[in-house]
Amino acid sequence: MKSLFIGSMLLSSMLMFVSCRKEEAPSGEQNEVSADIISKIKAKGFNTTGVKKWEDGYLVEGDILLKESELNGKIITPGEVHTEQYIDGMSMVPLPVTLWGQVNSSFIVIAIDPALPAVYTDALNTAIYRFNSVLLRRHMSFSVYPNTYWDQIPGGVLKITTINDPNASRAISGFPSGGYQYTSIKLNTNAAALGSNPDVNYLASVIQHELGHCIGFRHTDLADGKNCGTSTSIDVMTSGGFSIPNTSSSDASSWMSSCLAFGTDRTFTTQDIYALNYLYGMAEGSFVRDTASGAIYIYMEGKLRHIQDFATYSGVFGNPYNVVREFFPPTFAFFSYTFGDPITSGTKLMLDAATGKRYFAVGTNTLKRYISGTAFTKYHFSTSAVVTASAAELAAYPTGPDLQ
Repeated sequence: MKSLFIGSMLLSSMLMFVSCRKEEAPSGEQNEVSADIISKIKAKGFNTTGVKKWEDGYLVEGDILLKESELNGKIITPGEVHTEQYIDGMSMVPLPVTLWGQVNSSFIVIAIDPALPAVYTDALNTAIYRFNSVLLRRHMSFSVYPNTYWDQIPGGVLKITTINDPNASRAISGFPSGGYQYTSIKLNTNAAALGSNPDVNYLASVIQHELGHCIGFRHTDLADGKNCGTSTSIDVMTSGGFSIPNTSSSDASSWMSSCLAFGTDRTFTTQDIYALNYLYGMAEGSFVRDTASGAIYIYMEGKLRHIQDFATYSGVFGNPYNVVREFFPPTFAFFSYTFGDPITSGTKLMLDAATGKRYFAVGTNTLKRYISGTAFTKYHFSTSAVVTASAAELAAYPTGPDLQ
């Protein structure tokens, strides 16, 4: 297995390997790292092999820039660093960006240096498509900023720029800060790094990996005490990590593994997709459709519930065409979401005139649940669909727990 980062060349008759780090200092940088800094980096849960001084911080694990301010503060805080199988705190949200007079906080906007060859822009578009195809929550999608406005990029846009250094890694990024994404990726265009004529899918894989860091993911092979095969004495659980349910402790093919063969096209594994949606997945009340079968679901109380007929979908849930709906990609079957009881034909909204309470009556005489005001809005119930029920009609349904 090979790393995402630059290493030494083997014999031309052999496959080229790229190691996680080189011992030489990057051009123009001093590579003197004190024992105190090494101790701080280790305390944050990172592999300390091959740490380099870089700009206003330190380059760790080959492609992650930790700034002095992060080392002297608490880097693992709510809304910041996550790993695939181990997470720390809560998920981040996109940094608001003002675009043409409108404030956007629903997706991460990315701009790439227009001076780069077209293959780089194509690779960025490929990486974005890969993310947007598996993320089920619209406010964690990605969008490209028009490169014709490169000189007018507003704050909050994630900028992809370049370095040209034979001793540096293929790319450099960092972790979120203050609950927002990191806003810089530097691609190393040196021939010894990304190559003189990189393949579009290989470039997309590199960008995809760096975007993972920008939204808070760590290298997955750290979980087994290694970083691209380099052993470390880090104890993930004592460095702030918490296991994501239903994932294994390592995933060798993960998009966030520190090892990537030069020229390889690598995208999300099943566990990657689960981890992404665990952190940035569906919000309560999201409507989703399985593109394979056309079945429509609502995400209710942490479970996907199949709405079994269109009349219920278009009636009980108001005007669903005006509700933000997400669509499952073809990889739907691999998502580890829990499925709840279906919302069957005959489901309706009932009003108890005596108490003023509204009920979500599932099926025919199956179950009625009181709907709180918050739940009524959250699940997009239709006010016009509420019908006044007689005492006999209400009594025909057993009462279930309140819908909050």
